[in-house]
Amino acid sequence: MDSPVGPLRALLPPITLPGGAEARMGAVPALGEHTEALLRAVGMTDEEIAALRRDGVAS
Repeated sequence: MDSPVGPLRALLPPITLPGGAEARMGAVPALGEHTEALLRAVGMTDEEIAALRRDGVAS
């Protein structure tokens, strides 16, 4: 798998349990990908989020 900084190698879990679902790893979130959702979840308004972005505090 390639990442923005080059190839990424990862190991699978060392053991698997019978009847257990295999672990599925997705891509690592991009910087700021979930910022808005998280800030909304803690009660921030559109204006507060915009101010954080404008001031360079959040991406």
